[in-house]
Amino acid sequence: MSPKFELQDVKRLVHEFIAGDHDKVFFSLPRRSTSSVIQVFGSAEFSQQHAEQLILRGILKLEVTDFHKRIWMDKWQEIMDEYGLEHYEGHNWYLKFCISDDGDGRFLNEVSFHPLEEDMRLPDGRVLDVTYNQKVR
Repeated sequence: MSPKFELQDVKRLVHEFIAGDHDKVFFSLPRRSTSSVIQVFGSAEFSQQHAEQLILRGILKLEVTDFHKRIWMDKWQEIMDEYGLEHYEGHNWYLKFCISDDGDGRFLNEVSFHPLEEDMRLPDGRVLDVTYNQKVR
């Protein structure tokens, strides 16, 4: 199975957000994204804005070979793409997102960005292992 959303479209939306169009990316579940990133790096100076920038840079690093699977999300009544990001900022990460349209235009709905909680086998045979144990911190 291939991703529902073309990575070039995902990355274009991220670039537009970085360039100042803040309607192009929506962090819909910040506790599964920005709060997770802040927890991993555990620094009082690591703000929500820093976490968002790290997430956006991580999304821009994705390759088609990082795709894991499509999943149906009842909460959004939407298919989402899951990816595994290997060796980014010292850890392996889980990402989940979709591209949505609110009537005013398309935007990236970023749902999850956090360290892997279990090993992830990618279709190309790579296995991304858990590199962060939150109980240790």
